[in-house]
Amino acid sequence: ATEGHVIAFLVEADHVTVAHQVRNLRVSGTPMTIGMELPTHPPYGASLAAWATPAERDRWLSELPEELRGRYDKALSAARRRGYTIGLNVLADLRHQELASLIRAAETSGRGSRLGDLADALTDELLHREEWILASVSAGRTYDVSHLDSPVVGPGGRVELVLSLVPVPSSQTGASTTALGATLASTTAQLSAALGGTARRRGA
Repeated sequence: ATEGHVIAFLVEADHVTVAHQVRNLRVSGTPMTIGMELPTHPPYGASLAAWATPAERDRWLSELPEELRGRYDKALSAARRRGYTIGLNVLADLRHQELASLIRAAETSGRGSRLGDLADALTDELLHREEWILASVSAGRTYDVSHLDSPVVGPGGRVELVLSLVPVPSSQTGASTTALGATLASTTAQLSAALGGTARRRGA
């Protein structure tokens, strides 16, 4: 049986903040610190870019190397259709959090520093990993799933909150991954409706 954790991220102008988390104490995992800030520019922020306005989406994609934009655009479109993004395990939980913190610190300290140079190098490495963000899922294939993200959309179509489901075990078939994602997307759709918002479709 699949268990796991749910993390709620509050959406800010240029980052997201860990606002709350519900952890299953029966399973392992590295907790995230409440108040921790994560960046929203590539390779992060796909769950926001997928539901952004066309102009915001294009701006997010423009930060990618040109040769990667088509693949990421396809993945964002697929995420919007199904209602959630899928991230696979590229780094261990703790290393993933450390990298996100490093990139966010580089943003606030400014580019051109040694910290910024290191963040840029690690970002480039992640961007070129095809498993970082999935465009399609095969039902019978097994995936090492890091997280599934789905947005809570408020009035005017703005993403107010992102719910992230971290499945345990991380090894999931494509069929179980899509089932978990559908449940998560249904939950965020209900929350969006309660706020008076609806998820934007492509081109809306």
